[in-house]
Amino acid sequence: FTFNIAGDFRDTPATGYNLVSDNPDFIIMTGDYGIKTNNATEWTNRTMAMIKNSGIPVYGALGNNDNGEDYLNTGFFMNKNWSYSFTKGNIAFVVANTEDENVAETNALLARAQNDSNVKSIIVLMHESIWHPVRTSVSSDTTIDFHNTFKKYSKVKMVIAGHTHVYARMVPVDGILYIMNGVGGQNPSKGSTEPSTFSKINGALHCSVTVDGSITCSNISNGSGVVVDKFTIKANGSLPTDGTPVRHRGHD
Repeated sequence: FTFNIAGDFRDTPATGYNLVSDNPDFIIMTGDYGIKTNNATEWTNRTMAMIKNSGIPVYGALGNNDNGEDYLNTGFFMNKNWSYSFTKGNIAFVVANTEDENVAETNALLARAQNDSNVKSIIVLMHESIWHPVRTSVSSDTTIDFHNTFKKYSKVKMVIAGHTHVYARMVPVDGILYIMNGVGGQNPSKGSTEPSTFSKINGALHCSVTVDGSITCSNISNGSGVVVDKFTIKANGSLPTDGTPVRHRGHD
């Protein structure tokens, strides 16, 4: 199956067109939706009309600039709250709410997925990131308790967040691949693609999962469709070893 992911949209229809371009099985959004529009109904019906009209299921995470109830009430998202999980094939997706930082609730969702014999890997989605790459200033991040919870579960292979408006595939931390994917609308759709693991070009992640459970994702830019970065988590769970170095969390 296939799925596409983007976050931090503002009012950028180009990212919506990017997300539906290859007709994925579902779409995941990691928060901060129509910040300028500031109207959930207008953003889902107009700015993201191409997604709504496609009929592709959409799952969301809550951003710090979002009125959660307003967005849930539009019916645009499959989820009925902002801390939940769902399973596709042999992959469990766990969505954490970084606004209320209810780590215990996320822990319960992870434990259920970990104990499910049909689940091979767990992907976590959230808005605010635990880790930041070097070359970025840290405006805010979420509690380290999330990471300490994730690393208890061997099936957690990848965590995808946004909030900071860059794309960064970071060097794995404690056996978990962290992706910062906040390039849905804040930045121009042009810029340097070197190194490939760090970019400020607007775009979206396009991911595919094979029957054996390997996961391949490509960071594809808006408009030009340039593949900025591509990586694979192998069926045996091995992660890419390269990536952008991680900033030290000096306040912990």
